[in-house]
Amino acid sequence: MYLLLLSTRLYNSRRCISFLGFISLGFSLIQGALYTWKVHVFSENTYVNINNYLYYIYVAKKTA
Repeated sequence: MYLLLLSTRLYNSRRCISFLGFISLGFSLIQGALYTWKVHVFSENTYVNINNYLYYIYVAKKTA
C-alpha cells in the first residue's frame, strides 16, 4: 500500500520509470536469493525448509 502511494506520488516526475525499475530489480534479486537459499536448505533438511516457508507466509500475511 505504501509503495502504491509512493509510486502515484512520483508518477508526474521523470524519476518514476527509473524508480519503479529499481523496485522491480530489487524484488527480483530478493526472490532469486530466497529461491537459492530454499533449494540449499531443502537439499539438507526438508522439515526445516517447510517450517521456514510456513513462517515466511505467516509473516507476510501479518505485515500485509
